[in-house]
Amino acid sequence: MNGEQAVREAERRTADLKVLARALPLFGDDAVDAAGPIPRLFSASHVARETFGVAQLETSLNGGLLRYPYIGLVRDGKQVSPREFTQTRRVAFAEQSLYADAGLVVKQFHEGSTIILKSLEEWHPPVRDMINELAALTGTQVKADVFFTPPHAKALVVHRDEFHIFAVQLHGTKDWVLQGVPEGDSWRGGPAPADTLDNPENVTLTSGDVMFLEAGTAHSAKSQDTSSMHIAFEFRSFRITDRLDQVIREIAAAEGAGFVSLDTDVAARQIRSTLSRISEETAKLDTSTLAREAAQKLIADSTRHGVTFGR
Repeated sequence: MNGEQAVREAERRTADLKVLARALPLFGDDAVDAAGPIPRLFSASHVARETFGVAQLETSLNGGLLRYPYIGLVRDGKQVSPREFTQTRRVAFAEQSLYADAGLVVKQFHEGSTIILKSLEEWHPPVRDMINELAALTGTQVKADVFFTPPHAKALVVHRDEFHIFAVQLHGTKDWVLQGVPEGDSWRGGPAPADTLDNPENVTLTSGDVMFLEAGTAHSAKSQDTSSMHIAFEFRSFRITDRLDQVIREIAAAEGAGFVSLDTDVAARQIRSTLSRISEETAKLDTSTLAREAAQKLIADSTRHGVTFGR
């Protein structure tokens, strides 16, 4: 990364943190300064504490409608096959698979597997309502996953995520090991090298705590003597390459760019013509409009609203 790139990246990170700070009044109690920098650790608001809990997990499992992939299991960094915790039922005269088997889920949990509930904004109203507010405050896509870990267990290996996280500890205690965000923006989410945590930051979350992780922070977590549950609110963005790829594809499609000729001379003319058209059209683009449209799409992708029958 050269000097100019480093300046742009620092500007982006600073701006992102200011936007994310708008969420502090929803996550934190009255002692959290919404105007200041986001603390690593702070006390949760009543709203954040009440979004989910062990009782709600039991209700969801016992209700019988929870299905994979809204529920998944992991153990020591490896996915547990859905065959180990789901069942097939006969519904409306047809076989329907991947329903969570509550007994098998509990069995896997007691054998060391972490239960992960995914995309709660799509099926749990209290989480959905909070995420609607968070998306409106920050202008970005927000998702929520719950992690319920048995005692003395670790769900995932050291990894980085491509989104910012506010983790609210709902039950029990969990020890986290963290490492700062890597320089530049070329890194990708996923498992991190084994030596990533050579100089770690150690954080312990107890019930009622909130921890903030900037996108790219390497982390790993392990429960203590009791089970542990936290909900991760994930604030997602898009990479510039993703947005530009979409724009260029749209321009090329409008140009009628189809198959490239088998004749290299003809192919060269096709490519030159399309690149010329792309250059002309991108010069006309309003970048503010592009950014606004992208933000609106992110909000729309995470916002859900309940329905009533008006009775």
